[in-house]
Amino acid sequence: MSEDSRALAYDAKQDSTSMMTISILTMAFLPATAVAAICSMGVFDWSQPQGVVVSPHFWIFWAVVLPLTFTLMASWFAWFYLYRKPKMDLARKMEC
Repeated sequence: MSEDSRALAYDAKQDSTSMMTISILTMAFLPATAVAAICSMGVFDWSQPQGVVVSPHFWIFWAVVLPLTFTLMASWFAWFYLYRKPKMDLARKMEC
């Protein structure tokens, strides 16, 4: 019985780690995707004879996306380390 419980706990831990990885990747790419969709990203002109021409306003995309991504990820890490991690540490201490 206890061996089954340990196996189940191990599998749950692995699943939790996988979900955390997916969450971090989503947080990294979601702000850029949202800003690109909102702005419709018409910054490249592929039909110019001298090659691809980038709009002079392309910097606005990065000026919005980078702080937004940083804020989102910093908020998540702060929540995890200030709220979740102490609870997890306490639960581990109680197990012993």
